[in-house]
Amino acid sequence: MKKYTFKEIKEFVSKPLFDENIIINKDPNYPKISIVTPSYNQAEFLERTILSVLNQNYPNLEYIIIDGGSTDGSVEIIKRYEKYLAYWVSEKDKGQSYAVNKGIDKISNGLIGWQNSDDIYLPGIFFHLAKLSQKYPKIEVFYGNIVRIDKYDRIFKRQFCIRPNLFIYKNAGATMCNQSAFFKRSTIAEIGKLDEHLHYVMDYDFFLRMILKKVSMKHNRELCGAIRHHSQSKGGNPNKQRWNKDEFKYIYNKYKMNRNRVFYKYIIARILRLLFSIYSNKLDVLREAVERLKVHYKK
Repeated sequence: MKKYTFKEIKEFVSKPLFDENIIINKDPNYPKISIVTPSYNQAEFLERTILSVLNQNYPNLEYIIIDGGSTDGSVEIIKRYEKYLAYWVSEKDKGQSYAVNKGIDKISNGLIGWQNSDDIYLPGIFFHLAKLSQKYPKIEVFYGNIVRIDKYDRIFKRQFCIRPNLFIYKNAGATMCNQSAFFKRSTIAEIGKLDEHLHYVMDYDFFLRMILKKVSMKHNRELCGAIRHHSQSKGGNPNKQRWNKDEFKYIYNKYKMNRNRVFYKYIIARILRLLFSIYSNKLDVLREAVERLKVHYKK
C-alpha cells in the first residue's frame, strides 16, 4: 500500500496535470471508467474533486457532473472543465441520491464510481483499477482503502476497508466507502440504483444490498480515495445523528431486519472487524497502529 503525503495530495488536486489529448481522445484498449459527481454549493472543494478525476490522466474516462442548481460559483468551475466532461447539468433536483442516479442513467457500460463534490480520488488509482478489472473479469465490485482529510487536504487518518460481512455490517457499521468503490453496470441491473428516500446513509443501503444479493466483490489494499471532513459536510452537520437514526430505521424496516443493536453483538462485530482488517490488509493495519501510538506519546 502506497502512503501519500500531504504535499503529494495537495499538488495532485491543486492544478491541471493531465494531457487533454489523452482525456478527449478515448482509447478503447483500456477498460472504460465512468465517474459521477453529484454537487450542490461546494465551490470551495469542487475543483479539487474534478482535478482528482481528470489528473488520473486515464485514456478511457467518462466524467459526469450533476449539479443541483448551485449559486456559489460552482457552475463557473464546471464550465472551466466542460470540454473534458461527457455530460453536465445544473438544475434544481431532489438531492444527492437523485443526482447520482441521474448520472448513472447516462452511463451504458464499464466500471462506475461516484465521487462526492468535496471528496477526492488519490493518484494512479484508475490505472490500478483497470488492471484489477482485467485480471478479475468476473468480479462485479472493486473497492479499496481510504484516508480522511481536512479542508486543507491534510491527512489525519487512514481507514482500512474489509471484505463485506453481513454480521459486521449490521452491528459495527459500514465496511466499505463509495469514495473507493467501483461497480459494473450489471450490478445496478441486479441490485438497483441508490434509494432516493435516503439523504445521509444512501451508501450504507447501497452496499448492504450488494451483500444481501451476494454480489462478487474484490478488496484491494491500495488507498483509493479520500473523505473530506469540514464544517459544511454531512459529517459535520449537527442534525446528522437524528437523520442517521431515522434513515437506519427506514433501511432495517425495508429489509425486515432487527434494528436493535445488542451490545455484545457490537463488541463481537468490532473484534471481527479488526481481525478481518488485519487479514485483509496484512501488516498495514499494525504499522498504522504503531504510528498512531508514536504520535500519541509524542504529544
